[in-house]
Amino acid sequence: MKRILIVDDEKDIREILRDLLEDLGEVLGVENGALALAQMQSSHFDLIVSDYNMPALNGMQLLKKMNEIGIKTPLIWITGRSTKDLVVDAWKEGVFDYIEKPFDLEQVRKSVITALSIETGSAEEDSRGSESSTAKVKMNVEISEVWQERALTRASLLGLSLDAYVLHLIKRDHGVDP
Repeated sequence: MKRILIVDDEKDIREILRDLLEDLGEVLGVENGALALAQMQSSHFDLIVSDYNMPALNGMQLLKKMNEIGIKTPLIWITGRSTKDLVVDAWKEGVFDYIEKPFDLEQVRKSVITALSIETGSAEEDSRGSESSTAKVKMNVEISEVWQERALTRASLLGLSLDAYVLHLIKRDHGVDP
């Protein structure tokens, strides 16, 4: 079962997101980045959905701490604070997605499903036969299209070609210089 950690100082937002995502796995909510970090250090999560503006570690501080201690769990930011510099910094630190408030629930759900699918490698073997295989191929194509759109946007914001951005990701994620 997938485990999703919701990090937001607003209880109502945590509850809305929990209700939206509970059919995708176990959803736990905490009210700040410090509590989230403590949870991540004691338990595995497949995805983090976090606000940016919070007490006791904001979203960027949380992401940097995760990177410092080697937690590679994908993180999706949902925030009302949006500047080009913040978005670029977030992508440089490895945020999976960045969604602005007020947010569309379907957009959040689609991003979460994509992150979870990429994390698990949705091409795992399945005993349900060719219909399932066809669905997996379609999902992989959709994930690829979403990834390409995001990669092109990120590359242009960073002033890089798509090739240079992909090389940057390989070096960042795998520690090799291709």
